[in-house]
Amino acid sequence: MHNSECDKNRKFNISIDSHKAIRDELLFLFVSASMRIYKCRW
Repeated sequence: MHNSECDKNRKFNISIDSHKAIRDELLFLFVSASMRIYKCRW
């Protein structure tokens, strides 16, 4: 029983990490696109 709890927690942590990585990537893409638009405007 204790083992399955640990496995569940590990899977949960991995999913949180991947969500964070995806969010950081989207944020980076958004910022770089905004910078490009901003530079084109000037």
